[in-house]
Amino acid sequence: MATSTQPLSFPARRFHGTLVALALVLTCEPLGATEENPPTPLDTNTQKTIQSLAKHAEANLRVRHFTTRNGALEKYQKILTMDPNHPLAWEGMRKIVQAFQNLSNEAEQAGQPALAKMRAKKAQQVQALIDAHDQSGPTEKKIPIKKVKPPVKKPVQNKTETKEIPLKPPLPLPVAVAVSEAAPPVEEEKIAPPPESPKIPEATPKPVAKESNAFAPQIKIESVTGMEFIEIPEGCFKMGSDSNDPDEKPIHEVCLQKFWLGRTEVTNGQFRRFRAKHDSSSYDGLNLSGDLQPVVNITWEDANSFATWLSGRGAVTFRLPTEAEWEYAARAGSTTLFPWGDEIAEGCRYANIGDTTAKKVWPKWNVFPCSDGYAETAPVGMFLPNKFGLFDMIGNVWEWVSDWYSTTYYATSPKNDPKGPEEGRFRSARGGSWANWPDYARTANRTGIDPNNRDRHVGFRLIMVP
Repeated sequence: MATSTQPLSFPARRFHGTLVALALVLTCEPLGATEENPPTPLDTNTQKTIQSLAKHAEANLRVRHFTTRNGALEKYQKILTMDPNHPLAWEGMRKIVQAFQNLSNEAEQAGQPALAKMRAKKAQQVQALIDAHDQSGPTEKKIPIKKVKPPVKKPVQNKTETKEIPLKPPLPLPVAVAVSEAAPPVEEEKIAPPPESPKIPEATPKPVAKESNAFAPQIKIESVTGMEFIEIPEGCFKMGSDSNDPDEKPIHEVCLQKFWLGRTEVTNGQFRRFRAKHDSSSYDGLNLSGDLQPVVNITWEDANSFATWLSGRGAVTFRLPTEAEWEYAARAGSTTLFPWGDEIAEGCRYANIGDTTAKKVWPKWNVFPCSDGYAETAPVGMFLPNKFGLFDMIGNVWEWVSDWYSTTYYATSPKNDPKGPEEGRFRSARGGSWANWPDYARTANRTGIDPNNRDRHVGFRLIMVP
């Protein structure tokens, strides 16, 4: 990576580190036009590029994709590097400010002052860039962009030194039942292998924290990969949120039959039974490809294909969960902002999220005010489970689900076992990742991602259909 900004994590509507690059556009010394230095006209190709970016940025705004990869903010950034005075780019920036202000007001009215303050701050940061441009006056010549040096990559010698919460031995597991016969690994499909990642030591697993849990999960073990599945009881719950983004509204009742959900996210080691040469890569020198870390760098179809392959290895079927199944399982009976309650500082006991450990590596990040001990993805199952006995439903990696993403589906969603829209452009993903701050880690938070996208923050878990 070229900068130390917080990595893009596919929230469909929010602010991220591209403000740093935009700030560079504004803070580099302007080169004003004079008689000796007349304005340099943009060539035809550049004009066409700007027109295309502006058109697609406006489309991103309409569907509230403010900060997805190639989202509105990123497109406006690209326009401003070519034409620092482009009116549509600056107008788009003002629309993003207004959107954050509206979200802040909604959170304030709903009695969520922390969220309101966070969103108001984001609006202020974008507005500050606009104000700086307005005060400096227009520039008539392309402004050179200074290269940003990457942060010093200091290897984490002993992650447990930064851990603020003592950890205890893992929970004893109930008796498990194997659900399929063991099978040899499938031969690697014929694809070009990805570039080799730097040879970086894998993250060292730590003991799982222990907490009393009245729910005694029933577990089945899939014998091809060793994945564990927990029986989630049937029931009804209130899906969505009235206090945050429009795509989470309205709150509506959903009822589901029981299902078996993966106790953890699918790991690199498990995925390599299907695709032996898969490489989850690394991020700023930190390894993401250890066998016990969640698999990333995969498309939605990669995840779906893994489920199809595994279904052919035994007597049971596997698939991605629906959004409704995911949120029901993540909430585990809770109605609070997070599965563990409303306390932001408690997050590091239950999830690998953007925290003070990561902030030591990337100082500009917005993070939870606690330390979870990991700057990158953690081996699965390292934190406290939720009340259903599921690990990492929040944080570690965003999780692909089966639904197409829609900002309006909740208004017409059926009560019983909703499957999502019949078509769409983006697939839904839930749960936030190792790089996210509190707003992304809320249980109701949703996002849409291009199903062909591969990213180092997105993985998945499966449902088993006995």
